[in-house]
Amino acid sequence: MNTWKQASSLAWFELRKSKMSLLYFAIMLLASTILFVSMLSSYLQKSFVGMDVFFLIAFGFSPVWMKPKEFQYQKIDERTWGSPLFITLSQLPIKKEVLAGSRFIVYFTYAIPFQILLLISLYVFSSDIRATMSPAAYFIFSVIWMAYGICVGGAFPAVDAGDHITLQKSIVQAILLFFALMIMLVIFHIAFGFGLVAWTIILAKEWPLVSTVVSIITAIIGYRYYVNYAYKKMAKIDYLK
Repeated sequence: MNTWKQASSLAWFELRKSKMSLLYFAIMLLASTILFVSMLSSYLQKSFVGMDVFFLIAFGFSPVWMKPKEFQYQKIDERTWGSPLFITLSQLPIKKEVLAGSRFIVYFTYAIPFQILLLISLYVFSSDIRATMSPAAYFIFSVIWMAYGICVGGAFPAVDAGDHITLQKSIVQAILLFFALMIMLVIFHIAFGFGLVAWTIILAKEWPLVSTVVSIITAIIGYRYYVNYAYKKMAKIDYLK
């Protein structure tokens, strides 16, 4: 308990310096809601890859973009990438559990309110969603996507610990990841005749209990994996070199 209290105090230091993030938060929430509501009607009639991509980005990547640039993952020197604040704090006598925990608290402080408000806004403003799913089914649908957010988005506070990687390698990895994702989504559409978002709607409606349990377990496993990943990186990297 004391560890998380200290981690929360450390996270609050960064959050106090991120007041402009509230503006980014509001802009992204408004833009995402308008975009999703405008596309949902067409998507529910005939699913398309674009909607799936937007959902994957909104719940997996967009919360990171709300962070001020000085706190984001970036190039530190010729061979090291990471969070400048994390690397600075790592040189102080702070327990690794406290330091790593603070990164996850910061990330989830950005991500969870954004995701909850976006999901609520979609249900309130989209008559198509309300006609497609009951409140109970939509709750399960929301759990699925928030679990996805933890499984994918949890990687960002983990990599704040830093890594030795070149700019060229990071660009190649990003390009390969993007094309692999697009290929998988296209194959999914061709194989099943509908998209990833539509599939999660079906899961929420037809198998609510299984979907909830699997989503929660997957989120817990993902979180634990990323925490351990951060610990290993902190033990491996010599930040003073």
